[in-house]
Amino acid sequence: MKETLRHSVGAAGRSPRTCPDETLHFTDCTVSPPKKYTLPPGVTISMTTYQTITNPAIYPDPYAFNPDRWLTRDADQLARLDRYLTVFSGGARACLGMWLAQAEITLTLAKLWRVWGAQGDRRAGDVGAMKLFGTTARDVRMAADYFIPIPWRGTKGVRVLLESF
Repeated sequence: MKETLRHSVGAAGRSPRTCPDETLHFTDCTVSPPKKYTLPPGVTISMTTYQTITNPAIYPDPYAFNPDRWLTRDADQLARLDRYLTVFSGGARACLGMWLAQAEITLTLAKLWRVWGAQGDRRAGDVGAMKLFGTTARDVRMAADYFIPIPWRGTKGVRVLLESF
């Protein structure tokens, strides 16, 4: 589920923030050794989720769909991955629908995989298998940022073929 969320940016636009009265201290942990910054009061800062989730220093091979990256037993590594999974924003401004969205994704994936297995992974009770149809990596990459991510012109998005047994 987390890898699916990482690949589906809801809002790609920047979220500027200004702290008018206090000095901010920031440590960039994506570089080695970590680099520290001090920002004076009144400086506007912002980030975009897309740049975070496609940063190879955080997520190696960031454009690959790799759910195994979330199955590590290393608690520090998992906490680091979770920290930078900012698709719902974070803190006081986190999306109010975050928990509902995660519950819906979990239920949908459970039902989908319970009935339709993956090609080459047939299990008892599967009525068929799913496989990608006419979908390339380009079809799921962001081409433009109009606050929401815009796909490449002419893409048909992700298409799945359901083959019954």
